[in-house]
Formats: sequence, structure tokens, C-alpha cells
Amino acid sequence: MRPLEIDADRAIEAICNAISEKVTRDMSEGVILGLSGGLDSSVLAALAVKALGAGKVTVVYLFDRDSDAGIGRNARLMAQHLGLELEILDISEEMKNSQVYKPLFIKLLRLSPLIAKLSAGSYRVICGESPFKSTLRVGRGEHLSPCTKDSSLE
Repeated sequence: MRPLEIDADRAIEAICNAISEKVTRDMSEGVILGLSGGLDSSVLAALAVKALGAGKVTVVYLFDRDSDAGIGRNARLMAQHLGLELEILDISEEMKNSQVYKPLFIKLLRLSPLIAKLSAGSYRVICGESPFKSTLRVGRGEHLSPCTKDSSLE
């Protein structure tokens, strides 16, 4: 099997061209992106700035009462590094109104980081995938039966 070879400069150019063409085709003034400061959102924001210029890129950090403060710091640092103003929005009230915090399980997770870690580990053992992977599957419209596994996300 041959090792994967990627021409990074060519890939960057192609992605930037695609972003620029999409904005032009849609006759929009730029793009709005969620920025957590993690790898995926940071790379996308950097590519958007390269393609469009900082003036046409808006970044937003959404957090709730359970969000890790370190993630918000990372988002602010990345926005600053890219020359972007970061809009920060607390969505705790919306989450509460949507009853996200209501299930007993969610309340138990907030009691202790150890409980959260044990529950995620137990979920992985019982269901064969992480809670995050299950969330991705639900996000793409799949209805999960108890502990069904999708190997395409591994």
C-alpha cells in the first residue's frame, strides 16, 4: 500500500478557491463560522480568512453552562491570531428551554467529572461506540435503536 501523499499548497489553494467561489455564487458578503478554537474550526477559519480576507469572516463561539472554559479561551486566542472579532453567545437559556438539562442522566453528569467519564466509558463498552459518534449519527438523521453500532463512523 502506497503512503498517502498530499500536496498541502495545492489542497489549500483548492479549498480557498471553493470558499471564494461559493461566496461569489451566492452573492453573499462573506461567511459565518462557529469557532471553538479546536483543530477543525480553526483550520476552517484560517482557510476562510485566506480565501476572503478577515473582513468577510464572522466567527461565533456558542457556549452553555456546561462548556469548558478552556474551549472559550482557545476560541478567543484563535480569533485574535486570525485578526477576527469573536462573537460570544451564551445559549444556556435556550438549552434549558429545550429541556436539554432536564433528564436525570444529564443532572448526574454534572455532579462529577468522574461520573461523566465513567458514563462515557460504560456507553462505549455497552454500545460499541462513543456517545459522540452516536450524536453524529443522530445529527445526520439516523434514528438509533438502543446500542446500534455504525462502523462507517470509525
